[in-house]
Amino acid sequence: MLDLRGLKQKKDLPIVISNRKGIVNYVNDCFLKTFKWDKDLIGSSLTRIIPSHYHDSHNMGFSRFLITGQSKIAHHLIEAQVIMGNGNLCKSHHLIVVEKIEGDVMIGAVLTPVDYDSSSSPPPQSNLSYRRSQTIDELRGTMGKMELALTEVADAIVWTNQEGRICWCNESFDKLTERDHLSILGEEFLKLIQVNSGTLGDDLSLVSFNRFLDDCRARSEFEVDLQGKREILEIRSSDFHVDHQQRSVVLVIRVITEQRKIMDALDASRKRMERELEFGREIQMSLLPTTLPGQTEFALYADTQPALEVGGDFYDYFYLNSSLICFCIGDVAGKGVAAAILAAVTQTMVKNHSYVSHDPSEIIAHANREICERNRANMFVSLILAILDIESGELTYTNAGHNMPFLRRTDHIVTVMNQKHGPVLGIEPDVSYGKSVVKLACGDAIFAYTDGVTEAVNDKGRLYSQERLQKAIGNSDWVTPRQVTSSVKKQIARFVGAAEQADDITLFCLIFYGKQMDYHI
Repeated sequence: MLDLRGLKQKKDLPIVISNRKGIVNYVNDCFLKTFKWDKDLIGSSLTRIIPSHYHDSHNMGFSRFLITGQSKIAHHLIEAQVIMGNGNLCKSHHLIVVEKIEGDVMIGAVLTPVDYDSSSSPPPQSNLSYRRSQTIDELRGTMGKMELALTEVADAIVWTNQEGRICWCNESFDKLTERDHLSILGEEFLKLIQVNSGTLGDDLSLVSFNRFLDDCRARSEFEVDLQGKREILEIRSSDFHVDHQQRSVVLVIRVITEQRKIMDALDASRKRMERELEFGREIQMSLLPTTLPGQTEFALYADTQPALEVGGDFYDYFYLNSSLICFCIGDVAGKGVAAAILAAVTQTMVKNHSYVSHDPSEIIAHANREICERNRANMFVSLILAILDIESGELTYTNAGHNMPFLRRTDHIVTVMNQKHGPVLGIEPDVSYGKSVVKLACGDAIFAYTDGVTEAVNDKGRLYSQERLQKAIGNSDWVTPRQVTSSVKKQIARFVGAAEQADDITLFCLIFYGKQMDYHI
């Protein structure tokens, strides 16, 4: 392996040697003649022969060597430009040798010209470059550690000057562009990464680069063409000022083409699920009754508001014969599709058994046994089932673990129908349920609801509560069932405010008028 002593013996090859501070302490005559320099180059900075767009990469790479003892370019033939003594650029092959001599690190290079362009001039050396070279001793330790860390980062990282020319990049950017590292330095970023942006024309000027940076602040995803392949890059930029005149830019780039495909697929799946849930909601709403043939003996109204697209609350009302009307309200534990399915199943079971038996306790017992037999998900249902004789005003009901309904008499006194007749459905198959009977007079009303009403929470964490609901029913000056349910919903909305609805809300109201009434409500 070639060493510095061997280099000095190569009289027929251009040789330059510097110390760890980048100060030239040896050049041979072949170098001076080939690159048209005088001997006054000795004692000056290497930056005199290194184009400015290589400065940051050179300093950071050399600092990395000082910290780790590892060099990317030592003993490897590389190609890069050299500034000649007449100010022109000369593309040359570089063979770098790094060696410790008496505790100091020395850098030697064999520079062999391969392409000389007399018309080519190096980019102007900015004051920023000179200032950096003057202060490089202070920055070198920090820069080396930074270069070592950033080289291992999976994201591509690019450091440009304010015109968008690349001063340094890590290996991930080399791989992204499939370019040799030194051939990247000094290139315009927008020529290497051809961003498809509506704000950029064909002009790759400073104005264009600034527009691109404005784009980075407004959004982070860009379509680009890399080696003929369409990719989606996430590009984030950060500016920093070395002084009040000079600005540098750091760009962090991540290829997110596959992630975007996954996100697009997830988004499409989410939209499809939303459509299916909306369709499910329409089906669920279609299972709930909307009208009942008009009768003078009573009036009723029910309303439900799921917390999600579909929910576990349900209600139903239907005639058993010309004098009996059956109604129920229930709540499946949980929300979403599973709860909605069990709600529909329970509603169907109750209706089927109601035509066999007119006893609410028997109807619920039959439904409970069937649910227990099929309830692999261990879900349960609270339910109130009532049958009203519209001729006598006799209301027979069974409460299976549901919220206790209210009875409001014509004098506006509201009482809680606090009889519980058994547990919720779906827990124990062999349960006997009880029942109660209430005699309704003309103008009396039954009000039932689900726990989403009394457990509605405001932004202070307070519950709407059974007491507030009871007071709202008693204070409301209403005539029809729709009016009372509408009044209660408005009061709940005012109480909750901006807090998110946490549970399904269902309300049911029936007003009994009896046979003596001969007009429609």
